Amino acid sequence: MRAARLPHEVKRRGLTLFFANPLVCFAGTLASVAAVLLAIYFYRASLVRPNLTYYVNPVRASLVKAGGMSSLSVSHNGKKLDSDVSAAQIAIWNRGRQPIRRAQILEPIVLKMPAGAVILEATIRRISRNVTKFDLDRSRLSNGIVSASWDILEEGDGGIVQIIYAGPVDAKISGDGIVEGQKALSEARFSGRLQSAAEQYQEKFALLNCRRLPARLNVTEAAVLLGFKEHDIAPLVAVKLLVPLGRPAQNSPKYFATVDIIARAGDGDWLSEATRALARYWLRKNRRNEVTNETKMTL
Repeated sequence: MRAARLPHEVKRRGLTLFFANPLVCFAGTLASVAAVLLAIYFYRASLVRPNLTYYVNPVRASLVKAGGMSSLSVSHNGKKLDSDVSAAQIAIWNRGRQPIRRAQILEPIVLKMPAGAVILEATIRRISRNVTKFDLDRSRLSNGIVSASWDILEEGDGGIVQIIYAGPVDAKISGDGIVEGQKALSEARFSGRLQSAAEQYQEKFALLNCRRLPARLNVTEAAVLLGFKEHDIAPLVAVKLLVPLGRPAQNSPKYFATVDIIARAGDGDWLSEATRALARYWLRKNRRNEVTNETKMTL
């Protein structure tokens, strides 16, 4: 007659059988591999390194179209231009956590046009902070090259460069150069699709002819129904003439109740007050820009 097992022996045998199960062993192996991969990931993420990045704005301006039916002629430095003249804006900034100082630029940071394209003008449209001393070297514009330099770029610091060039509006613009700790510049790209002017018009027209509007409207849709520009909505929200749904954060998407927008679109007094508020807002903004430009010229 077999002796009864003690409780602790039964428990020990159960644990042994559990850990001897192939599925448990496989799960443990997977967990170990995942732990190693996560450790490597978080270690690499914790490294402080520079990440100098450039981004070519996909929206460009065609200033002059060669061969067009026009008596307008364009010249640069006394020389007549027979090619297209286009404009583009490029952002250059440090996305990394390690600051990039002037001494760490191992090879000049340049923006280059394709062979044969000439940069007519290069200007700085915006810089993150004056302390960066972000500047351009325009000595090689005739070769389609403009160089950027600075005293220091901390995380998020950079500038926006506008170039006007002799060439088609879709000419390729590339960045090149080396900084300490980064072998090549990173390029940020726009992954979406830009709508043409005709497509944007058709979209707005479709909204105005919709038999039943959605219960919520985004900023673009609200602007269409009210007859304002999209960039006019934020100032109207700031002065409480429009109230978005749900008290959203300042930088989050905003939606408006359709019934409220329709009511305001039919209220002449509200439209008049909103128009006056926008006029005051843009007047103040333009005056601030004039003061800023005068200050920069003085410096």
